[in-house]
Amino acid sequence: MKRNKRFYIPAKWREEFDLQPGKDASITLHQDELWIQEPGEETDIVCTIGRGGSVLIPTEIVLLANFKNLQMFSVYVDREKRRVVLKAL
Repeated sequence: MKRNKRFYIPAKWREEFDLQPGKDASITLHQDELWIQEPGEETDIVCTIGRGGSVLIPTEIVLLANFKNLQMFSVYVDREKRRVVLKAL
């Protein structure tokens, strides 16, 4: 995650989960993880995927997740639920 709270989704995962630039993505805070996936019916936070697969993580989510001062994340995918997961270390 960059200093401006942008995360770049790797191209392989963008293609696999159809998270292409210009499309919407939902950001969900679940315990100590952030989930990025296609929006569902009950999505609260939606952002547009930027050029190069960037997703701007809203400041409110960063503060709620206590990610503000953290530099290291574990990033993985949940293929069953079709989402990218960021977990603070």
